[in-house]
Amino acid sequence: MTANIVNNNSTAVAGKTVSNAMVTATISGKSYKTKARSDGSFKINIPVQNTGKKISVYSEDAYGIKSLTKEITVTRVAPNVPSVDKVKSSSTSVSGLAEKKAKIRVKIGSKSYYANVDSKGKFKVKIPKQKTGTKLYVSVIDSKNKTSATKTVTVSK
Repeated sequence: MTANIVNNNSTAVAGKTVSNAMVTATISGKSYKTKARSDGSFKINIPVQNTGKKISVYSEDAYGIKSLTKEITVTRVAPNVPSVDKVKSSSTSVSGLAEKKAKIRVKIGSKSYYANVDSKGKFKVKIPKQKTGTKLYVSVIDSKNKTSATKTVTVSK
């Protein structure tokens, strides 16, 4: 079995194994599965993972024979997804943690709001109050203008 490189913007693990085998990817104890196609290719949808995260992948054929487990370490192609604190309808800012000295973008509808991440990795972006249920899209932009995968936050009551 082979598995392709997974980076911190990837939403899938892909590779090749035996025809029609069941393929399992495990991340932090949670398993994601798919059945390989007749040509042995497979693609398992996964949530975006941060750089350095380990993903274990193995396949099992129709006879119950398991392949060796392949361990993949997530590589960096952009900043990691930010960690965002809860946003309430009374909030006038979005805060959290992200790559040090990067820039944060909070997109609400067609408007974007920006702030810098400090040397400790903390950020706070000023926004107007939002209605409960509004979706905020938060991403990190590094000094090389590479953008992280987007974290979606729903405004709560």
